[in-house]
Amino acid sequence: HEGDKAKKIHTLPVIIGESNGGYYTGLNNFAAADTEEVSSAAYNWRSCRKTPAIDGLTDWMNTGVAQIVPLWASKLKIAGMAINEAVTAAMYDDPTTADTSTSIIPLEQFLDDSATYSPGGINSADVSRWIGQTTVAGGAATLTLAMVETAYLNASEGSVQPTDIVFAKAGYGTFFGLIVANQRYMGTDKRVGFENFMFNKAAVHFDSHILTTGGAFTSARAYILNLDHLYLVMGEGADFVIEEKNPVTADGYAAQVKLYHALVCDARWTLATIDNFT
Repeated sequence: HEGDKAKKIHTLPVIIGESNGGYYTGLNNFAAADTEEVSSAAYNWRSCRKTPAIDGLTDWMNTGVAQIVPLWASKLKIAGMAINEAVTAAMYDDPTTADTSTSIIPLEQFLDDSATYSPGGINSADVSRWIGQTTVAGGAATLTLAMVETAYLNASEGSVQPTDIVFAKAGYGTFFGLIVANQRYMGTDKRVGFENFMFNKAAVHFDSHILTTGGAFTSARAYILNLDHLYLVMGEGADFVIEEKNPVTADGYAAQVKLYHALVCDARWTLATIDNFT
């Protein structure tokens, strides 16, 4: 998703309630009172950069016929990877300590099932649908498919269903063990094994950055997400843009690789969590 042009903030419409109306017959009177169905969430843009540099001699030794490796291109690629890493770490940051004045809103502020956080500038205490779904409590017990199914259903409404489930590595291993028996079913290529790793309609992943202590939850956790309503927007013209800057006091040059971005959501009720399982 790309952000709006010439905007200080990224704004999304948010459905906060249903409008009046329904079935009627003949000349039934319509309700005179209006309802407020739409609000807006506003997210501040954040910037992340890496500045690879190379000295003149090293550059000279790795250009032309003497080139051993495309060193500068490699440095730029590594810088892009480092930005990805920084943004991912910020996304999984502890919501109780994250500095959102400089970094993106951490994922757990959107997932929290209380009115503690109000991401997007909408007061969670005033808007019941601007709160994450009730957390499924694992009670320090072993993860079960019933826990996952309950969280999946919590975040579902009609055809709107989760698209992705994220575990830490240990949780992913436990979940894998629960469904490994399904490998006996053949895929379309007639080979036994997982053709894809899905739970209902949601793809299942793991991420080493996911919190396992602290944050808005107790212990090991899983995130049930809908990436149609939660996503990273990138500023047009500032998505991994490379700006070379030749220093005037040194033999060499540097570059700035930058990304303007924001983690945004327009429907917190499509998100759920499983907490405190083993």
